[in-house]
Amino acid sequence: MECGIFGRTAVTQCFTAEPAEPWNFLTRSLPPGPISMRPYFAAVWLAGVWIRYTVLLPLRLATLVIGLLGFFVGFFFISTVMPRRSKVTIAANKFLVRYLASVFVASWSGYVRYHGQRPRPGINQIYVANHTSPIDLGLLIKDYPFACIGQRHGGLVGALQGLVSNIQNHVYFDREEGRDRAAVQRLLTAHVSTPGNEPMLVFPEGTCVNNRYCIMFKKGSFQLGATVFPVAIKYHAGFADPFRNSSVASFPRHLLDLMTSWAVVADVYYLPPQKQRPGEGAAAFASRVKDLIAARAGLTSIGWDGFLKRHPIAPRFRQQRQRATLFALSRRPQAAAARTAAGGTAGAPPLNGTQLS
Repeated sequence: MECGIFGRTAVTQCFTAEPAEPWNFLTRSLPPGPISMRPYFAAVWLAGVWIRYTVLLPLRLATLVIGLLGFFVGFFFISTVMPRRSKVTIAANKFLVRYLASVFVASWSGYVRYHGQRPRPGINQIYVANHTSPIDLGLLIKDYPFACIGQRHGGLVGALQGLVSNIQNHVYFDREEGRDRAAVQRLLTAHVSTPGNEPMLVFPEGTCVNNRYCIMFKKGSFQLGATVFPVAIKYHAGFADPFRNSSVASFPRHLLDLMTSWAVVADVYYLPPQKQRPGEGAAAFASRVKDLIAARAGLTSIGWDGFLKRHPIAPRFRQQRQRATLFALSRRPQAAAARTAAGGTAGAPPLNGTQLS
């Protein structure tokens, strides 16, 4: 992907929802810009809108409400009747978490195909995946009751985090707090080294990306000395756009968008485990795992930091880098002339990796 030095456009490409290509009558919204549609095609698409909002949406809402009622009944029974920390209670809690995830996936008419070896409990192992939306958790926990680590949220997401934390050991933090990050690193190390704990699931990108790109993985999860199990998630945007931009849409609105789409179709690939190679740093290890996930999911792997999503680089700094590049380019003819006068070759070597915005 070509982009300018610290080009803001290149960054926003990773965090902008894009319509399915090519657009078809299964997509939820009309494509941007002017379109030409024959009357009978328009009638077909409008009939689809009517079906999604008047038939599918009520059925999905009923599925969600009934499923949540069943979850709360089970949660109340386990909390008040069953003995704590017994094997039966632990197994019931795991089933309850997977049941809750299945309810949410069913409310989107989710169709998920799982490939590869299914996760198994074990010591010193951690699962890392690319991140498109909070619904990634639903897709993965539906298959296996992972313990999770992630950003602490408010609203509906925060309520769900608190509810699930009463059943399993999850770790939530505030990405803006340095003390939280240090504490999380200690908790993560303790979790993966404790026998009997469920494998920890981490999204190292640290933010939602639009399932077309895979951005830089934070290295914290790769400094534990644990075996890393990569997980690649690929959504099929022809049926629904799973990407959620928290600065544009709230989580309830995101769920409504999914429930008024035709379906959420995804493939989940459990890739072979990876270990840190001798002499390989944590950042290089994280980059290698990221490239494996991107290749399997058909995503474009780039090195942008997810921090830029909410904290763009100041224009002043970007202009300084551009001026430095212009200065370097302006010196090339002079250097070539000097080498020619000295009997060297006239051709100057290319300035690798340098482009103008």
